[in-house]
Amino acid sequence: MIGVDRAVQAVREAPASASEGVPAPPVSRAEQALVPSLAGGIVQPVRAMSEGAENAVALARRAAQGTRAWPGIVTDLEDVLERAYARATEVDRRRADGAGVGPLAGLPVLVKDNVDIAGLVSGQGGMLGRHRARTDSFAWSRLQAEGSILLGHTAMHELAWGLTTPGCPNPWGVGLTPGGSSGGAAASVAAGIVPVAIGTDTGGSIRVPAALCGVAGLRPTHGTAPMDGIAALAPSLDTVGVLARTADDCVFTHELIAGHGAPGPDGLEGLRVGVLGGWQGRVSPGVADAVADSCAVLRASGVQIIDVHLRGARLAPSIAYVLMLIESARRWLAQAERQPGEVGAEVLEQLREGGRIDTGDTYRHALDLARSLRGQLLQTVRHERLAAILSPVTATTGVRVGTDAVTALSRYTGLASVTGLPALSVPAGLESGCPVAVQLIGLPYAERSLALLAGPIEQGPGRIVADQRKLLRPFRPKCLRQRRS
Repeated sequence: MIGVDRAVQAVREAPASASEGVPAPPVSRAEQALVPSLAGGIVQPVRAMSEGAENAVALARRAAQGTRAWPGIVTDLEDVLERAYARATEVDRRRADGAGVGPLAGLPVLVKDNVDIAGLVSGQGGMLGRHRARTDSFAWSRLQAEGSILLGHTAMHELAWGLTTPGCPNPWGVGLTPGGSSGGAAASVAAGIVPVAIGTDTGGSIRVPAALCGVAGLRPTHGTAPMDGIAALAPSLDTVGVLARTADDCVFTHELIAGHGAPGPDGLEGLRVGVLGGWQGRVSPGVADAVADSCAVLRASGVQIIDVHLRGARLAPSIAYVLMLIESARRWLAQAERQPGEVGAEVLEQLREGGRIDTGDTYRHALDLARSLRGQLLQTVRHERLAAILSPVTATTGVRVGTDAVTALSRYTGLASVTGLPALSVPAGLESGCPVAVQLIGLPYAERSLALLAGPIEQGPGRIVADQRKLLRPFRPKCLRQRRS
């Protein structure tokens, strides 16, 4: 990310907002009224992802085989396999008997390593905070109630404090990072191990790996899905979200966890999408092409595209970084100092930096700025009657392991994080054989509207990503061979 001193200076020197320095409340359900009046209908929910598929036992076995074929993505398959097969057998029996089963009945699912599953170890991507969970997290309890079958935890960046996932492969090529911190969740979907995985997003930890792995990734409206049973990093920003093959599957799964949001539009005709300014000339050619191609297919679908400029958007990465530093230090620093051997040097330094800058004034000012930026963004959306704002997700693609590209990966994800608005990463093309994505940021609770807008992008420039993803094979250096040709 941007340097600590630079981020702190940017926050401290930014003009003070008019709001009082108190933590921002969760997004209010009353804000659903901000959804444009044209959003009258409800998007038909996607069909159950397991509909017409093999029986549950066969699905579980196939997912287990995929996990073994891709070492480094799943951390504890052997610990869950017996219970997974037993649950799959029960699902098949109930279905054969005509008993009621949930919409995800028999569907194999993976969850990030910071999501508690009763009886299993939540590793947090390392040793600090590692524990054997006594109860299920809220998110997993909801998916389990809908019939899904757990295949284990996915690899993540330590404490969710980073945008890479060391040791986890990106199925698009040897030597490429899958992004982070939900890298294993994104990689598991890209590799075809599972159709849906649960991750968390603080400053971009779902959207960045979704972009780099060529899958859809949803950061829902902050506060909609309870974080119970998920280790916190920065509570004012933390969300639990979904990575899946399509935007519809992301939103469908999210609503099974959190409940329905605002109704979606009846169609695309007449919707308005604003393209956020300020990214031009700061991204790779492939990312620029993805934004242009996405705008073109949306226009062809009847969507009006306009340019929008948000005065405070450039501050979003600094605000997000400062909040993450301070809040993560409050949560983890004392424990890390007591157990120095249980946390990596990189993460320990981030925690110590957060402890050094944790003055009440800096923290309150960062919260004020986040609240002010949220107000600016919502005012712009209302004034321009926008259904969403479109921007890049990352500034570059095909990032190699060990490359210092964190700033390029986080530059455009902070805006949704600090404003609490929903954001969806959508595959939108290839650059040198590696996936490229665009980001749709919406109104509070308008996840369905984002999925509707994502449809033409997925079927247009994103279609090649989905087609190539189906051809990926374990450790096949497709991406790197294409780069050399």
